[in-house]
Amino acid sequence: MTEDPARRTHDLNHALTAALGALDSALGRAGLDAPIGADLRTAHAATRMAIRLLAGDAPRPEILSLAEFMRETLAIFGNPDRVNAALIDATILADRPRLERVLLNLAANAWEAMANHGTLTVRTGTTAGFATIALSDEGPGIMPDESDTPARPGRGHGLAIVRDLLREMGGFLTLNSRPGTGVTVTVHLPLVRPEPAVNRLALLVEDEAVVRHLAERALRQAGWQVMAVASSEAALPLACSARPDIVVTDVTLPGLDGRALITALRAIWPTLPAILVSGYPDSTASDDPAARNTVFLAKPYALSALIGTAARLVHH
Repeated sequence: MTEDPARRTHDLNHALTAALGALDSALGRAGLDAPIGADLRTAHAATRMAIRLLAGDAPRPEILSLAEFMRETLAIFGNPDRVNAALIDATILADRPRLERVLLNLAANAWEAMANHGTLTVRTGTTAGFATIALSDEGPGIMPDESDTPARPGRGHGLAIVRDLLREMGGFLTLNSRPGTGVTVTVHLPLVRPEPAVNRLALLVEDEAVVRHLAERALRQAGWQVMAVASSEAALPLACSARPDIVVTDVTLPGLDGRALITALRAIWPTLPAILVSGYPDSTASDDPAARNTVFLAKPYALSALIGTAARLVHH
C-alpha cells in the first residue's frame, strides 16, 4: 500500500510540535545548568531548522521576544567585537526566517559600506504601536538616488526587496542618512501585547496526548483555566457546563472534526473565538462557515504562538 504523503507530513508536523513544545518548556525553566541549557538551545535551533525545511518558503508568523530574537541573530552578524547593542524587549509577531533575512542583509550592507572598519550599533525600542530595530553604521552614507535601488554585488538585498519582506509581516522600513554621516536603517514591526488571561477559560481539544499536555501546561502557565480533552464528543458537554472564552481544536479528530465542533459551539455562542490547529499543510480556516474570529495555526507551532494568538483573539 502506498503511503499518503499528506498523512506523512501530518504525522511529522505532530512530532515536531511535540519536540518544539518540550524544548520551549524546558528552556523556560529557571536555574538551568549552563551546559544543559546550551545543548537544549542547540536542539531547539535544529528543530526550528527542520521545521523551516519542511515548510519551505511559506510564511509562518509567530510570537517572538524581540530581545531574545536579537541576541540569537546578533551572534551570526559577524565582527562581534565591533557591534554595540542596546536591546529593549518587546513582543512581536513576525516570520522568523524572513526577519533574519532582513537583518542579516542590512548588516551585510552596513559592513560593506564601512569596508569592514567602524562600529555597527543596534538598538531596539517601541514607538506608536510598533517595535523598532535600528542599525546604524559609520560608513559614507547613502546618496538620495541609492535608497530604492538594488544593492550592488556583495551587499545583500536591496532596500526594495527588504521592504517587500517587511510588508509581508505588516512592517515597514525607514532610512536616515546624509553623505559622510553613515546610515541608520530602522525596521518597524507590529507590537503584540498579550494581556494576562486571568479567569479566562480555554477549551482545548487535541487527540495527540503529548501535544495536548504541552499546550495545556503552556496555557495554564499563561494564566488560563483549561478544559483539555481528546475528542469533540467529550468537549461538547464540558462546554455546555462551563462556557469557554476560546476553543482551541485540532482539525482532524476522531468522530466529529474540529470545524464541526466549532460550528456546533457557535450555534450556542455565535462570537466564540476559535483557533483551528492542523498538521496538514493545506488546511485553512477560510472554508469554515464561521471563519470570522477564527485563526488557523499550522503545526508545528511554538507554544508562544499559541499563547499570543489566544490572547489576541480574546482581547480583540
